[in-house]
Amino acid sequence: MPEPANWVETASASDAIAAISSPPGSAARGIVRISGDAAFAIVNERLVEGKLIARRGVQSVRIAVSICGQRVDVPALALVMVAPQSFTGQETVEFLIAGHASLLTAVVHALCNSEMCAMCARHASPGEFSARAFLSGTLSMEEAESIALSISARCLIRLLRPCISGWASGSLCINTDCRDSATLPAMPSPMIMVMD
Repeated sequence: MPEPANWVETASASDAIAAISSPPGSAARGIVRISGDAAFAIVNERLVEGKLIARRGVQSVRIAVSICGQRVDVPALALVMVAPQSFTGQETVEFLIAGHASLLTAVVHALCNSEMCAMCARHASPGEFSARAFLSGTLSMEEAESIALSISARCLIRLLRPCISGWASGSLCINTDCRDSATLPAMPSPMIMVMD
């Protein structure tokens, strides 16, 4: 599924969106998030056994994904958040699953694949969950900007610069040239919100 060139022009704030929500790298567990008006219905179409109960809580589920052309039933804990009491203010499900990057990607693909079921989500743009949180009033502008800066940071120094800018002048010497600093993995630019 091709990703839209510009989220503002091609999507509405109620579309169901899905993405890996845990940081890159290896970990025992990873998080895949889906949010939007049809999130519960999309998830229920892909569950192997049972259905999500639309109330806040944790449920044990198995979600069907395709890996190397084979159907695999992935065990997961589903954290269910009912609108408007979620980060985005919308129906939201977060899957806690084994943290392998290929498995996390397969779950996102299953949620966004229109060939598997009648309804599907689309891939979230970087910062889109935060934009929805801002639009629903659960994040302030300062918090949304902070998240956008974190998403777009290309090196550790640029990520930490707001934290160290208030230190007394001359008491700290930091090389701000990212070529000599610990470099973070390249990330796409965060989504820019256009507001009238």
